Amino acid sequence: MGLAKAANRKVGGYSWGMKQRLGLASALISDPKLVLLDEPTNGLDPAGIADVRRLLPSLAHDEGRTILVSSHRMEEVEQICDHVTIIHEGQIVAAGTPDELAADEGSIEIHCEDAAAAGESLKTLDGVDDIQVTGAATLLVRAPGVPASRINQELVNRNIAVEQVVRRRESLEQVFFRLTNTGAGMREARHDPPRA
Repeated sequence: MGLAKAANRKVGGYSWGMKQRLGLASALISDPKLVLLDEPTNGLDPAGIADVRRLLPSLAHDEGRTILVSSHRMEEVEQICDHVTIIHEGQIVAAGTPDELAADEGSIEIHCEDAAAAGESLKTLDGVDDIQVTGAATLLVRAPGVPASRINQELVNRNIAVEQVVRRRESLEQVFFRLTNTGAGMREARHDPPRA
């Protein structure tokens, strides 16, 4: 856990992040099959956070342990967890992999040689709700239910060289807000951060 250099120091003099590392080491020393962690990266510096994000999946996948993490940090949960349960007001509102929970936003980001021409070409395509040219060579197309391959083919048919087509999906935080019918403003007002 990166505490070897502090082995001869009293724990009372440890920083909050060092105490977090020590707590995690203490939880693992008896070689448990199930590890319960509450906000395991709280107080860690960026290097410590990266270490924990590498360690937890390794403990699960390489050593066969079950790791249960309770956290308000959705971006962290999305990076380290295979399965997520979203709890709101004491009730489970959804469970599944991050990919299963994330709905398709219906937005497609396109990188091509001429974004303005691409936008004009896609205006008449059935299913396209909105087109935003975001740069000389990028645009964002909202087309729920329209396959990205169809958009790509339309542009190729119009002789517009396409470099990349990426379908966007929700972040885990957006999933939480959608499933709980809450938003950032409401969350801040209630002082009730999302928890997964």
